[in-house]
Amino acid sequence: MALGRFLSFIDKQRQILTELQKTTSSKENIGYLIRHNQELEHLAADFVYSLRLESGEIGTLSNLVDIGKITEDVINSQRSRAQELSISLVAKGTEKEQPIQPKTTLKVPIEKRIFAQVFVLGDITWIHDSLKRILELALLLCQKNAKIQVSVTRDESLGKVIISSQSNKIPPNLTPQLFEKFYGSLQELPELSQTSGLEGFIAKNLLERMGAGAVVETSKNPPLIIFTVTFGLKAETVN
Repeated sequence: MALGRFLSFIDKQRQILTELQKTTSSKENIGYLIRHNQELEHLAADFVYSLRLESGEIGTLSNLVDIGKITEDVINSQRSRAQELSISLVAKGTEKEQPIQPKTTLKVPIEKRIFAQVFVLGDITWIHDSLKRILELALLLCQKNAKIQVSVTRDESLGKVIISSQSNKIPPNLTPQLFEKFYGSLQELPELSQTSGLEGFIAKNLLERMGAGAVVETSKNPPLIIFTVTFGLKAETVN
């Protein structure tokens, strides 16, 4: 209840500041307050998410969900942020791909889209929150005027979301620390100073509770940080 009230106050504050920005001459200062407000909201949400995970309050949930559509939604929600950071956010996909789904009695309509339909068992909110946090890290670590490429693929019995960020800021042996609390020895990295320190920890834990996995590695030529989220494609009938 306390968290709910706190977030409610922050949300109302942001709405007021946004309206003030339209009428006041000090738009730069108001803009700063709005960004600060958003950072407070992000910190509070991540802190409570972490507490819920560690307390065991968050268990496992499974529904038939399309990771292609979820990934597309996450990308669209982060396009303005990418623009602010002078980063090109590229969704690599094709509308001609056929839907990929398990054998199930559930009928899923086909729609025009970027990524193929890849259906897995999981929780739509957890997948969205996990991918969003991973993409946030990819954006912060990406070089200015570079690009991030996102793809959704099928590899035999696996569904994958791959986020590749053009960056050479992390040594290969330290990349696993991006999924640790407060990023281990990477916590002093200037690019991570805008984070709560819990983004990677939350993302990995939520994914693992759904039976998915998350790894991060680097590539030298070209220099990349590559996040790979892997889901098992289910073949059971879903009621």
